[in-house]
Amino acid sequence: GFGSFNWRMIWDVYMPCKMPPRLKIQLFDKDIGADDSICECVFSLKQLYTVGFIKKDTVTLYEDKHDKVWLDNLRHPNFADNQGEMLISLQMMPKEVANEFPAGKG
Repeated sequence: GFGSFNWRMIWDVYMPCKMPPRLKIQLFDKDIGADDSICECVFSLKQLYTVGFIKKDTVTLYEDKHDKVWLDNLRHPNFADNQGEMLISLQMMPKEVANEFPAGKG
């Protein structure tokens, strides 16, 4: 199947980090009964956080000069093959910048 969602998630990050920052994304199906895990990935945000901490300005996760990144190696522990892919964009900014340009959540 194919799904298209545009959600903005906002969370506070305290710098410098004591542990290497990571983002874990899990995909589930939604049906009658239990929601089943389809796939997941965990990737490091260390480089993004380091650049953001040094610049004290908005930084974007880039891939090949694009501001969106394909996560195309989403796995499930019970299956050997690729189980999905996801296109994401990710920005990090100081709280002062975020407060200057507020936007809705959700």
